[in-house]
Amino acid sequence: MLKDFAWPNASTLRVAFLSGSPELRSAIERSAKTWSQYANVSFDFQPHQRSDIRISLTPDGRSWSYIGMQAKQIATNQPTMNFGWLTSTTPQAEVDRVVLHEFGHALGCIHEHQNPAGEIQWNKPVVLEACRGMGWSASDCQSNIFDRYAPESLRLTKLDPLSIMMYGFPKEWTLNGVGTPWNTALSQLDKEFIARLYPRTGHSLEKD
Repeated sequence: MLKDFAWPNASTLRVAFLSGSPELRSAIERSAKTWSQYANVSFDFQPHQRSDIRISLTPDGRSWSYIGMQAKQIATNQPTMNFGWLTSTTPQAEVDRVVLHEFGHALGCIHEHQNPAGEIQWNKPVVLEACRGMGWSASDCQSNIFDRYAPESLRLTKLDPLSIMMYGFPKEWTLNGVGTPWNTALSQLDKEFIARLYPRTGHSLEKD
């Protein structure tokens, strides 16, 4: 979690769709609200003129989100999140996997594989070749996979391979043959961490 980009606790974040069918919007909304079962943050899905999160569904093969309050720096006519391959016929498990991940970013969470506590032993030539096959540039690969965040900029847990914020990658991508699955649900540590960051009681990560 980036320290400087968490929303105020007990926020109600206004979420607007810039495109998409009613069926897909409903599926995304159902998934996103899972976070609110554990975090003291709620999502108000309405066509707000001044929304906090704006979702596009541009079919460009890329899904992404700004991290936490970075979204407030984006022009109000521009998206702050995109789902580049979801459609109204996408299975709910895949919707959950992608939406929970991107809304994790929207709450301030980083990629788990970029957790400086992890020290994943990347086989960089293999990963770069795979990235090229996905249409990623070397800089995309560097910024989204290899780069680790500075510990002082984060609120951290130990590396959680079951986190929804962890990319799935095959064992061939690492020098020690350790891969991870594509996670489709919040892990226990995800739930505990987000509940501590946005607490319903007096405990807060601010005190840790």
